[in-house]
Amino acid sequence: MAALAAPFVLAACEATPPPAPAVRNFIVFFDFDRSTLTPRAMDIVKEAANTAKTGQSARVTCAGHTGTAGSANYNMALSVRRANAVKNALVDIGVPASSISVDAKGETSPRVQTLDDVREPQNRRVDIVIEWTKDKTKRRPVRTAFLLAVACFYGQGMMFISGPRS
Repeated sequence: MAALAAPFVLAACEATPPPAPAVRNFIVFFDFDRSTLTPRAMDIVKEAANTAKTGQSARVTCAGHTGTAGSANYNMALSVRRANAVKNALVDIGVPASSISVDAKGETSPRVQTLDDVREPQNRRVDIVIEWTKDKTKRRPVRTAFLLAVACFYGQGMMFISGPRS
């Protein structure tokens, strides 16, 4: 019996790494010193929302950014307002608020490096990152085969760890 179950046990014990999560990125740009969404920005947010709603277990991150014009504290607050504006628009379109996180980068992660007090349009943005993770509630066939092999051995009076039952 052990010889018959050995292939199942070996297959069940093989560690296969989980597949990498699928990721999709969108960038929404803003006017200088503004956190309101332009019509073009709304189009991108709608596309991101539709994308987020197509997959299961989607996690959405909205990371707000600014340029270097103005103080670092002001720019941090502006990046929060921008990220929240995008989050609110996503929620209005039907993405669950619980699946969206907001991150503020201020002027710390520019898309285009500039000197201080430079108004660079590419740095006035929110990066939307949508990531899908595998649904952990589904059982993998390998796990099922392993449990079946354990049950078969246990039913025959054998255990993997402690040896024969007494």
